[in-house]
Amino acid sequence: MPAGNYVAQEEMVVAHLFWAMVAVEQATVVLAGRAVSGRLLAPDPDSQSVVFELSPGQSLPERALKKGKIVLVKYASLSDEYQFKSQLLEVSPATWRIAIPRDIHRSDRRLLERHESTGTHRNTIQVIKADGAQRMLMVHDVSPAGVGIAFDPQLDTFKEGEVFRGDLYIVGHDAVSVRFEVVSISSLDQGSSHRMMGCRFIGLGFSGCQQIAESLRRDGA
Repeated sequence: MPAGNYVAQEEMVVAHLFWAMVAVEQATVVLAGRAVSGRLLAPDPDSQSVVFELSPGQSLPERALKKGKIVLVKYASLSDEYQFKSQLLEVSPATWRIAIPRDIHRSDRRLLERHESTGTHRNTIQVIKADGAQRMLMVHDVSPAGVGIAFDPQLDTFKEGEVFRGDLYIVGHDAVSVRFEVVSISSLDQGSSHRMMGCRFIGLGFSGCQQIAESLRRDGA
């Protein structure tokens, strides 16, 4: 499947895997009744797989390491646990390629943690409206899957379901061109006159997900 053509659910999974690449220190792959530790690397658009790098000093019987074998991948971030079943696509001594799963089970309510834009990390987004008007707005939080944008309802009107394009600016990094859909609109903070629209990225693709994920990691967000 060409990069960028996956459906919305697959798009969320790819974004999550890029988040896991930078946010999760250790993952475990259960294969043939054995648990192997390592870490998740970047998903690959050509093979539609995620790369698992094994920790040194581990071995499995060669008969277990066959293409098509079902594996269970488990990992956690703070108190949130994630897991998915998939199959091996390619095996080498140091890395395995595992097919990108259709879905990922999680113990929390959100597939990706959002990094809040606070303190010196005041990220912004230039929103381009349908009539060509442009507005530079403050980013409240961001992940490879979506962005929360603060706005003043006295100056701007946004509705759920609307789709916009724009440029996302993460402090210290090149702008990322994005398209996004407004999923929800809510109060920003108690006592604040501003509101926040929660948005999901559309068609960000592997390169866009990776650019945002790595920018957040280098920022230490």
